[in-house]
Amino acid sequence: MAERLRDFVADRGFSLSLEERTDHPSPPMSHSLPLPSISARLRRQAERDPEAVGTLLRELAPGICDQIARDGRDAALLSRWGTSCNFEGDESKPIVTPPVLAAIGAIAGIELDLVHPHAGLLHTYGYLFSTVRTSFGFKRARWVRPGIARGLGLPRDTLSARPREGTLLANVTAVAARFVPEIALGASDSIAAEAPARLDPDAFVRARLTEQIDTVEGKTPGRDWELRTDLVWYRSGHAGKNEHALLLYSIRTDGVQHLVTAFPAGAWMAKKLRKQAAQSTPIRTRYNAWMPGLTGHDATGVRTWTEIPQAT
Repeated sequence: MAERLRDFVADRGFSLSLEERTDHPSPPMSHSLPLPSISARLRRQAERDPEAVGTLLRELAPGICDQIARDGRDAALLSRWGTSCNFEGDESKPIVTPPVLAAIGAIAGIELDLVHPHAGLLHTYGYLFSTVRTSFGFKRARWVRPGIARGLGLPRDTLSARPREGTLLANVTAVAARFVPEIALGASDSIAAEAPARLDPDAFVRARLTEQIDTVEGKTPGRDWELRTDLVWYRSGHAGKNEHALLLYSIRTDGVQHLVTAFPAGAWMAKKLRKQAAQSTPIRTRYNAWMPGLTGHDATGVRTWTEIPQAT
């Protein structure tokens, strides 16, 4: 495994050095270390000895590792998610340090593609340990802050790194399934908390951008693709300063829906999506989705914007 990771790092030209370095020794291991500290230590370990990252991850975050292992045993849960890109724009700058991502996969019992990994594992546990600051902040913020849970009226820990019930991945999937029913799991099959199942979609104002693909680079694709962006507006009085809705992005391939990501969005997002729906610009996958034959190519098709009012 160490040789594979080192070759991967070298071949891709990744830099595993920290943006900020210090000569101070690392603090002693503690299960109560905050996620930024754990993430920094994992990245330093990846630089020194990639093969040892998994051991350190288990020592620093045993509860999160238990969740990953539980999710890894749930094939139905994992099958609800598609594939993502572990980079934004530049493939040589990973969002999650490759040895950390490999360790997450190993704990889940999956050998992850470190460039195009399982979207669910990347966007939940992977993002918890990302050290990359984007223009919107750190990726882990969506699972550290209680904004989404509060906005939907859920217990604040439901969509956190340490939920009292269920697992982070299972709970995120269960919430998404209330608004994207094609990915729903049977109640008896889910390891998620009970609270998401009690969400009533009709109690929320929603909107959906659907993009049905007709051609890719001027040619008719051999597959039926539909890109879907769902916005679920937070309940009145529960929106944050810059967070007003939950965005869910999924892709349907030949009739099978796969979730790609979930994150909080501002009011400006609805305006942007509504504007896109009225334009004839090329259709492209978004939000780090990876779909071979579609991602990175210009597609044409039909865009539809649908607003769903709250039931009275």
